[in-house]
Amino acid sequence: MRYSKKFLNERYQSLPESINLKRYITDILGSVETADVIKSITKKHNVDHEGILNEISYVMFRATKPSDFTVNLKANLNLSDEKATAI
Repeated sequence: MRYSKKFLNERYQSLPESINLKRYITDILGSVETADVIKSITKKHNVDHEGILNEISYVMFRATKPSDFTVNLKANLNLSDEKATAI
């Protein structure tokens, strides 16, 4: 994991309350539908489930920029450009 649990918790706590973003993220990351989609992606592309989930979480907690998602997938999961883009 590239970021510590403490750092991610601090990022989570700093999310704006005005749009109830914390609840939204909790609902998304904890949903069966999200788990199924991530499982499907990891199976289809034969990639690490935890790694994909980490990268998604980093974006949602504003630790990384959404525009860096593909670059981070490539670098942190050792993926080709084609596979990272497909994901």
